[in-house]
Amino acid sequence: MVKAAFFDIDGTLLSYYTHRFTPATIATLQALRSRGVRLFIASGRPTILFPKMPIAFDGCITMNGGHVYVGREVLYSKAIDRDDAAAWFAYARQKGICTMRFTDDEMHISHINEEAVGIQNGLDMPMPPVMDVDEMARHVSYQIIGLMPPALDNEVSRLMPHCRLPRWHDSFTDIVCADNSKATGMDVVCNYLGIDIADTIAFGDGGNDIEMLDHSGLAVVMGNAKDKVKKHADFVTRTVEDDGISYAVEHLLGF
Repeated sequence: MVKAAFFDIDGTLLSYYTHRFTPATIATLQALRSRGVRLFIASGRPTILFPKMPIAFDGCITMNGGHVYVGREVLYSKAIDRDDAAAWFAYARQKGICTMRFTDDEMHISHINEEAVGIQNGLDMPMPPVMDVDEMARHVSYQIIGLMPPALDNEVSRLMPHCRLPRWHDSFTDIVCADNSKATGMDVVCNYLGIDIADTIAFGDGGNDIEMLDHSGLAVVMGNAKDKVKKHADFVTRTVEDDGISYAVEHLLGF
């Protein structure tokens, strides 16, 4: 029996095109709640970049597992190793890589370029305030975004041995502490609430959702996902624009 449902935001709850929840998605979230299913966000976004939610969620896994809370209680919070972060910022300066750094309530960007504007528009997010990478290095970072091609991922991984790069977009990668993931965030939530991981369902579409999908009791992948993500599905549903969450819940849970 499903007791907890975990939802990615971009491409899962929200369309990349409209940046809105469909009415059917909202109705399905309400139906899940009315049947006693606990609802959780599991996102690469920090809370500061969450869209306005049409329904209350019981808790959130943010920044790919870097910060986890239920209600107002923070259950887990782990920042990027300072040496790894310093290595990144030096590398970003050398290569001229546009960089964003985040805590759950703070964000900055090293400089604004065409790629940054494209990401801003694509995710319907505000442009972070500018902060030089040398200044960024003086602050704690829970998540870093490097606007760089996939060809650099292996080099950066060697540079930051205590981190991992859960890339879900060709134009940029998230960089997080190696211990953090949406899957470990699920464990934190479920252990706190006494829910068996087998009694969970997860919905996602991106590369940073794969660990969560593999870990959940039921894994639902959106129809708009890439094939490499669909391979991790128990059920591939319709696209987010075509009410994929509602279709999956009706097919799998009967309501």
